[in-house]
Amino acid sequence: MSAQHPTGWRTLGAWLCRGLAAVGLLVICLLILVLVSLPALVKSAANQWLPGLVQQVTGIEVSWHIKTLQLDRLELDYLSARLTDGTTLALQDARLQYDSIGLLGGQLEQLQIHELNIVLGSTSTQLATAHADSTEAAARAQLESEWIELPELSQLLTTLPINDIAIDTLRIEHPQLHARLSAHLNSQRWQLLGQLTPFPAEASASTSSAAPWNLNLQLLADGQILAQISDQSTLLAHWFVQLQQDDTTTQANVRQVLVLPELSRQAYRLPHDLRQLFSSHPVLSALETLESTATLSVNNRFRFPQDLQVESTTLLTMRPGQHQLSRELPDTTIEALTDTGHRLGQWQFSLQHQQDAWHSQLSGPAIHLRQPSQSVHISPWQATMQCDRLLTDCQAKTQPGMHFQWQDQDQTRIDSQIKVPMQLQWHSLSTASHPMLSAQIQLAATGTLNSTGLTSAWDLTSHLQLTLNPTGPITLQLDNTRINAQPQPIEQWQLSDLQLRQSDHLLATWDTENSTAPFAALTELAFDLSPLTARQEDRVIRTGASQLGCMLDLAKPRCQLRLLLRPSQWQQWPLPDARLTANLRYHVATTRLTANPELRLGNGELQLRSQLQHQLDSGIGSWQFQLLDSSIVWSQLGLNSMPNLTGVEILSGELSGQGWVDWDLEQQRIQPDIMLRGDNISLVYDNRITLDRWQFLMAMRSDADQHYQINSQISGSTLNTGVELSELLARADITLPQDFSWATANVHELHTRLLGGRIYIPAVQYDSRKEINSFGIAIEQLQLGSLARLEPSAELDADGLLDGALPIVLTPQGPSIPAGNLFARAPGGTIRYQTDASEALKQSDPSVALAMQLLENFHFKELKSGVRYQPDGALNLSLQFEGNNPDFFDGQATHLNVNLEYNLLDLLSSLRVADDVINRLEQKYQ
Repeated sequence: MSAQHPTGWRTLGAWLCRGLAAVGLLVICLLILVLVSLPALVKSAANQWLPGLVQQVTGIEVSWHIKTLQLDRLELDYLSARLTDGTTLALQDARLQYDSIGLLGGQLEQLQIHELNIVLGSTSTQLATAHADSTEAAARAQLESEWIELPELSQLLTTLPINDIAIDTLRIEHPQLHARLSAHLNSQRWQLLGQLTPFPAEASASTSSAAPWNLNLQLLADGQILAQISDQSTLLAHWFVQLQQDDTTTQANVRQVLVLPELSRQAYRLPHDLRQLFSSHPVLSALETLESTATLSVNNRFRFPQDLQVESTTLLTMRPGQHQLSRELPDTTIEALTDTGHRLGQWQFSLQHQQDAWHSQLSGPAIHLRQPSQSVHISPWQATMQCDRLLTDCQAKTQPGMHFQWQDQDQTRIDSQIKVPMQLQWHSLSTASHPMLSAQIQLAATGTLNSTGLTSAWDLTSHLQLTLNPTGPITLQLDNTRINAQPQPIEQWQLSDLQLRQSDHLLATWDTENSTAPFAALTELAFDLSPLTARQEDRVIRTGASQLGCMLDLAKPRCQLRLLLRPSQWQQWPLPDARLTANLRYHVATTRLTANPELRLGNGELQLRSQLQHQLDSGIGSWQFQLLDSSIVWSQLGLNSMPNLTGVEILSGELSGQGWVDWDLEQQRIQPDIMLRGDNISLVYDNRITLDRWQFLMAMRSDADQHYQINSQISGSTLNTGVELSELLARADITLPQDFSWATANVHELHTRLLGGRIYIPAVQYDSRKEINSFGIAIEQLQLGSLARLEPSAELDADGLLDGALPIVLTPQGPSIPAGNLFARAPGGTIRYQTDASEALKQSDPSVALAMQLLENFHFKELKSGVRYQPDGALNLSLQFEGNNPDFFDGQATHLNVNLEYNLLDLLSSLRVADDVINRLEQKYQ
């Protein structure tokens, strides 16, 4: 029995080994079966369930179809996805190859895509959110100074998860750009080739076919980046970048060239506004090249921007010659010059960042702007800017200079040199005391003005400050403006220096979001004008300190003027002091100017208030005024020399008036409607005539023939030339042309009382264009006794009344009476002349003695007198009496003829002296 156990165990062991081998073989077979069937299972699950799962987890709409899934490759028929910002991706016919070892190590062999379409898009809400997020992130990155790690450039191409990527067709669509490219990426080179269509909407709307641009972009393993854009065979732009890196730093050398003439010829691709900009400014096509070179260096671990080291230079070149600046200004040309005069203009911009500061410099050539009547020459200039390492605070300075010349058809010429020093400050973190952008501009200009009869040197200085805050309008502040002028003599007028000073700072705002009224002045722009004196021989004009202030409203500007005229002299005539104040308003939309000038003359005695309106486009306007009751006494007006100059001494009187004047400058028509009134006027003229308590009323209008019609009435208590006239009244209509070259007068009524009687003129027709004018004077009830008492020394006593008529003839030599007549009114009168003088005449001449005896008590029934008067004052009276002396020859009737000759002017003078006429009136108004 014992001999059989080992053999059984061996048999059992043999069967057990065969069973385990069979099980192992079965397991291997099952494993092989699972591995063979697993891709098909995964493919089915991925096509059916995985897109929905991805959408639930990520929120991205996605779908695909796996064509083939093998252990060494994956093939997709299509893949589409829609991102949250609206961007869509569409992939067709993709093939991914790999091996099992590489798959486990995360490295794939090859990806080949037949077509990939990308349509970029974003909604407005998401754009706003993205913008806010990016702004917040940028501010946080600035404050926290986050570190940036640069990868090793040598491994950038070689560490791709796929060894070779090829995209046969890559389409990118955006409202501003369409691209059709092919891409190839491997460990030696990344390359994009294809065509670009900028602004596709404009290209499709254009009537001319626009060929797409060609793009060639490559990144090489040695760190070179090459890119160029061309139009068919013409190069438009190219870029070159050389990257170098060691263990601690990375450096990039960059070069860019833009061929601007070719790019400007592509302007038809641009949107309408930009296309219009190029077409309306031909000077843009004169720009030749924009070339930039830069060297950037950073540590491989750095903070931006403070750790970035930069040195860059950009050159902009303009083609030689004169170029039209704008279609709207066809006569304006621009030309860029170098310092040596060679016709080559170049602008240069350089930027450096070393250590803890950014430095930049912008320089430009001399610029010559020309128009037929003016030119501006801008000298070569440069501007510098310095910023801190975080670019939170920057300061810029520049001081451009220019030479301005202007000349019109009348040979008026302005020649000036202008310097504009400017300082700008930038604060990215704005506060009330440190706004985001502040600009300080100090203007300094000097020059000369040459015009017909006027030459003056002048200078101007001013300070302007601009402040820009992130949430508010631009603030402007102007102060310390000064204008000085040193005019040369003008037609022998010597002028003092003119000085204009800004009295207070101007504060204004400019709101770019307000399209209707972006500019708003918060304070007025006010200037003080220093006293000015103008002299020419015996003429002196003096002004006092004056002011002008304006509110600079772009739609309705308004100004306030205060002008002072000090007592002045015009030849022998004094000019009173005057104060003019006016509020002026202008409506830009309607071109309407309104003002309310108020004038005070002569120590404020004469006051004139008015309203003025004028339409600038049509030249139609009007002026309404009111002259308040104002004294016209010379002494009260400060015109004490006027009595000696005019011979008129005004002792009392007031002047008032009102009215309006309409005008049409285009029709050269002026239509006045004016009323003036004078009251209580008393004066002495030439120490020969006195007027007491006179009044006048005058109305002036224009008729259909554009002649001025004056309706007037004048009256007075007395007029005394040695013989007093009282109760005077005259009414007349006067006609004047617009040039006042002639005058006509139609006197409807004129009467006065003289020597107890009445004198009146029935009608007068006067025309200054005639050599001779004549009219008649009627005399009624002139008292012979009053006439006899004119000369008390004659001791003649008479009574009776005289009537008659006197023809008056007016010639350039003066008035005359060729043949006037006076008659005694019935029943006549008496003449008594018996004095010591008459007794002496009796004794001296017997023939005269009879006449003297007859006149001792002569009773006349008829009296006739002929009157003749010459312009030199010669007066002839031929008297004829019929009557008797009851005490002589028993009252026999007698005819008596008496011829008297006087110089009336001398007689009136003696009468004035005898009656003390002048002194009595002056004493009355002292």
